[in-house]
Amino acid sequence: KRMAVVFVKTGCIFGFSGSPQDRMFEAKGESRPMQITDLLVPERVALNMQVADKAMAIHAMVGMLDRTGCLRDAVEYEKNVLEREAQGTTGVGGGVGIPHGKSNAVPALAAVTLREAIDYQALDGAPVQLLFLIAAPDGANDLHIQVLARLAQLLMEPLFCEELKQAATPEEFLAVIAKREQGETAREARAEAVAEAALTEPRLAPPRLAGTARPFQR
Repeated sequence: KRMAVVFVKTGCIFGFSGSPQDRMFEAKGESRPMQITDLLVPERVALNMQVADKAMAIHAMVGMLDRTGCLRDAVEYEKNVLEREAQGTTGVGGGVGIPHGKSNAVPALAAVTLREAIDYQALDGAPVQLLFLIAAPDGANDLHIQVLARLAQLLMEPLFCEELKQAATPEEFLAVIAKREQGETAREARAEAVAEAALTEPRLAPPRLAGTARPFQR
């Protein structure tokens, strides 16, 4: 049984069910796959922040989540995030960190760009200047993994990360994400259309590449 998803002005989601793969978000009566911009609002974006270390950056993002009504216990949530960080870095490389934690929270994101990059013990050893913090409820199964995968997919592009760091306002930051997500959605739709056409009309399948081995025939 799937519950309706309700959006509020804070950009938090107060009802959901189903597996991460099947979960769809409803906005203006239309069901669609989750977008990062569903979870992030200008009030939870801070640009050119000055922090001394990882803990201070995480504390600032937890504060944004708390002030916009996405946490029921900010202290407990921050403790969970730091405990998760102690288990292994969430510095995914390329100057990006994606800390996350579960608590008595609702699904939401906070993001910051830093005036000066900080040491984050990242996988590639590079200092971090762009961070996204994921908040997920205790009973959300693997929702945070779904959001993490979506973010990682977008943040693999260095040019995209640079555009985010160059954003002059939170609204511009969100517009950069929305533009990239629209492009990803369009590419995914085209790929699905080609795959469906290939299944129904084999002659419409993409041509075989030169030198591709043919299947063995008895």
